[in-house]
Amino acid sequence: MTRPQLPPDAGVDPALGPWLAEARADLAAYLGVDVESVEVRVAARVTWSDASCGCPRPGMRYAQVPTDGAYAELVVGGAVHAYHGGGRRGPFRCPPRV
Repeated sequence: MTRPQLPPDAGVDPALGPWLAEARADLAAYLGVDVESVEVRVAARVTWSDASCGCPRPGMRYAQVPTDGAYAELVVGGAVHAYHGGGRRGPFRCPPRV
């Protein structure tokens, strides 16, 4: 997982409201919790360096073109979950690399 460079004062971009609603609903379903328990720490528009949207999967190849998208950190019970998106991909959970 790649965390994009964000300004230190990055907050929540209000233009990402619908995207965040989808991300929060996805995480709530994944964890089996109420969507109200999913807090948004940061949400910003970003440009990813390639079509992996900062979350490359092993063995996959991605177009090496800048890709406009979004990044969010969602918090549930103190645990931070990264959500990425871009191009034609909606928000998706990007697990940390092990």
